[in-house]
Amino acid sequence: MEIDWNLVVQIIIPLVAAFLGACAVHAFERKPKLQAWFLHAGAIQIKADSPFKVHTHVIVLKNAGTKSANCVRISHTTLPDFSVFPDSEYKIIDLPGGGKEIFLESLVPGQTLNISYLYDPPLTFDQIHNGIRFADGVATQIPIKAAPVVSKQLEVTAGVLMSVGFITLIYLGVLLFSHLMAL
Repeated sequence: MEIDWNLVVQIIIPLVAAFLGACAVHAFERKPKLQAWFLHAGAIQIKADSPFKVHTHVIVLKNAGTKSANCVRISHTTLPDFSVFPDSEYKIIDLPGGGKEIFLESLVPGQTLNISYLYDPPLTFDQIHNGIRFADGVATQIPIKAAPVVSKQLEVTAGVLMSVGFITLIYLGVLLFSHLMAL
């Protein structure tokens, strides 16, 4: 049985074009992408005449998209003392169930905000937040893991080795394809 390569090409080209078109639309589509990191949750012992302890944590919000993220709402079951850095305009909205929201009008593409919280025990960071959303959806919460910084030399070496491996795979694929065509 002989393969009709003309027919194969006529079938594959539209499929590849559709795939590349979908990739291009996804890559160039203008939309907000709100990301949130919950950073260090800690307890600080204050040494005073009568020592006491305070808890703290930080949320970092970033619009990693290509369009402004509008109507950003950080919901809280209880709202402790906090500060926003860099200094930005926000509103506190009381919710019907007793919670509160920090409302930010918008985050432009690439903008990052830190919201630092300070509160007394027995309240802990997991009892404070109730989600982060904006006009186009919900913020992606990115887990943070402490890891050592990789040296630039190791990054370059890994990049070169991956490139050599990729080129080798392409070469072997072309070689296999030409071998199959010769049959």
